[in-house]
Amino acid sequence: MKHGTYKFLLVALLATACAATAMAQSVPDMHYLRFNEGTGNTTADLAIPGVGAAPTLPSGIWDPTNNYLGAAGLKILTTQVAGVVARMNQPFSVSGSWTIEIWARDRETTTATRYLFGDSSASIYAYRTSTGNLVMGGTGMTALTVTNALPNITWTHVAYVYDSAQGTLTCYLNGVQAGQNTQSTTLAFNGSNVNGLMIGGYSSTTLNWFGNLDEFRMWNSARSQAQIAANMNFELNTVADDLGIASLDSPVSTGASDCLPLSNAEAINFTLVSYGTNMLPAGTLFSVDLTIDGSLVATEIFGTTNNMNIGDTESFGFLATGDFSMIGSHSVSMTLTWPGDLNPSNDTLNTNVNSGSTSTPISTFPWTENFDSTTTNNTLIPPTGWVQDQTDASGTDSDWHFYMGQTGSFNTGPVGGDHTTGSAYYAYVEDSSGNYPQVNLQSPCIDLSAATLPRLSFWLHSWNYYQPLYENFISVDIISYPGGVVTTDVLGPIGHQQTAPGPIAGTAGNWALSQWTNQFVDLSPWAGSYIRIQFRGRSDGGSTNHDIAIDDVTIFDFVPGVGQPGQPGLAVLDINDAVNQALGGLGPNSGDPGPFATTGTAGGPLDFTLSGEPFAPILLMIGPLNPVAATYPNIGQFDIGGPVNAQGIPTQLQVIGDGFSPITLIDALHITGATGSTVLNFQTPPLPLGVLASFQAVFATTNGFFFAMSNAIELTII
Repeated sequence: MKHGTYKFLLVALLATACAATAMAQSVPDMHYLRFNEGTGNTTADLAIPGVGAAPTLPSGIWDPTNNYLGAAGLKILTTQVAGVVARMNQPFSVSGSWTIEIWARDRETTTATRYLFGDSSASIYAYRTSTGNLVMGGTGMTALTVTNALPNITWTHVAYVYDSAQGTLTCYLNGVQAGQNTQSTTLAFNGSNVNGLMIGGYSSTTLNWFGNLDEFRMWNSARSQAQIAANMNFELNTVADDLGIASLDSPVSTGASDCLPLSNAEAINFTLVSYGTNMLPAGTLFSVDLTIDGSLVATEIFGTTNNMNIGDTESFGFLATGDFSMIGSHSVSMTLTWPGDLNPSNDTLNTNVNSGSTSTPISTFPWTENFDSTTTNNTLIPPTGWVQDQTDASGTDSDWHFYMGQTGSFNTGPVGGDHTTGSAYYAYVEDSSGNYPQVNLQSPCIDLSAATLPRLSFWLHSWNYYQPLYENFISVDIISYPGGVVTTDVLGPIGHQQTAPGPIAGTAGNWALSQWTNQFVDLSPWAGSYIRIQFRGRSDGGSTNHDIAIDDVTIFDFVPGVGQPGQPGLAVLDINDAVNQALGGLGPNSGDPGPFATTGTAGGPLDFTLSGEPFAPILLMIGPLNPVAATYPNIGQFDIGGPVNAQGIPTQLQVIGDGFSPITLIDALHITGATGSTVLNFQTPPLPLGVLASFQAVFATTNGFFFAMSNAIELTII
């Protein structure tokens, strides 16, 4: 059956099920000014029973363009003569509970005080202060102030409710409570001015409202927040029978930081409102067309459960579901059909639903952030997709800095600039100001749904000359979705990194020789998930001596190789920050099997870092790269050398450092110190360009197997 034919039969079915019944009270009982005339000097007061005669207005005050509801509104853009803004023409009198509502559009360009409404003889008023606050006060009233209440050139619904039973005065802005106080006495106002309450003014002052006004309502009762919110966006008592769709209740748009997109089968729920003056009986049938991203998804019939008076609402849900799995914004349109409806203007709701983060998740690996998209030195603005946590701390240096060069703090921070080139950007926590237990930087959303063995690698600079005093720390947390669940300390806390020898016993070392260190996190527990990585720095060590920096953050899907991985705590060799480029740039400490590669330039540094157990002798060898040249159970494998000889040792090896037989000075340096490491610094000689050779080391251990093999590193001269 064609859709048009279906709709014809559906309307016929609904028409037989609908009937109008008794009239319900729908309009204010004191004053109701819609300002729809557009001409003349009077406006109708539609309140029932109402008080006073028809309100009067000055000429030239109508505005048929800048109105909120109906055919027109008020425009007050010049200083009016006192008392001729809009007058009720009845002495103002109110006791017990009351509610005043009005739509206001502030167009003030100065810092003048401007009155929204008031009566000087009754001494009751509401006004905008010179600083943009909204105040309601009067004789015997405890004034209620709401700060920054009226954005310029923006329509705002203002409602004041006095509840005599509770003794409270409440201000609602756009249907949401914005302020409330308790009144010490029962409020009652009686004015003597025959002009009564003024809309857009107060007394003989010239501080009349500057802007637009519409829909003034006054009730002799305390309206609820739900009643105000349900009625504020439509004119009252307009038609007898009127149904409309007020809101899409689900799905709810994801936040900008929520990585997980919505599903392909989201429940669709909406709220129905009865806008008509007639009571709508229970069982009233209506239909709704549901369209998502321009395609009709369903047309379904619904029936009301209870009798509905004007302003009453009821929630409904479609049997059909919606596909919002694609990341981005989705359009949703719902159109209501009810044969008795006399006002089609509110029958269609068009809205958008956001699915997933506002930035596209990272899903192609390896992916690296080197912070070099930064264009302003020492900025706090992170690269696209990165987030400075606004809930962790506030104040100077409570966010991460993105920096080029050496930080301003002596004896801490990267000496030679960023890790990659020494002349680009990195991210760091400044320790000069503030005392923060956490300074959080969050990565873009990362989609690990297709990753098998995801890993995180990053380079860390954490140098504290006065260690262990004044220590700061960094941790890596994982924020997983849905729900934004935080798993803390998947790495760390990490404090000072001992990466250079100390000139004096007991000191932290030589800052000028401090180096970046490669850190590694296994993300396998979150494979198949959406995550953010949170770098949680601290600056609460008690002094200003420990900046912490990160660079070259890499996510990759680990592919096990055939090389010998470094064995942290037993046998690790590093030369000039060697990495395995094939696996996302991991270093020797990462658990990556390598082999690794590094470069040297003539006259440049050639830094060997050897790490194992304390005071362990080391045999450092050189030879051609040859992965799995020979394997020794529980010890490791040679990845350098030629064919294996009769003794099971690869040929073509040359020993260049023998800590087991420390005869020469160079041999004596091949023994780890008390910290389990030794750093050998050389100047690269002028050698032919290209691959020079590969290096690997054997460390003595106390673990029962006596020896442990380090990783291999190939050196290329450039």
